[in-house]
Amino acid sequence: MTSTSEALRMIKQGAVKLDGKRVSDAQLVLKTGNTAVVQVGKRRAARVSVGEPE
Repeated sequence: MTSTSEALRMIKQGAVKLDGKRVSDAQLVLKTGNTAVVQVGKRRAARVSVGEPE
């Protein structure tokens, strides 16, 4: 996604999944130390690791 507006629109449309579950909360915060698979639409997916802030 290239902008916050696009990300919010995709969440509202139901196109975003986190570990296979649809994301409906735009204020979702991942816990530190977790690794998750984020999927946007059918073809865009990435494994995301959340670490400690520097």
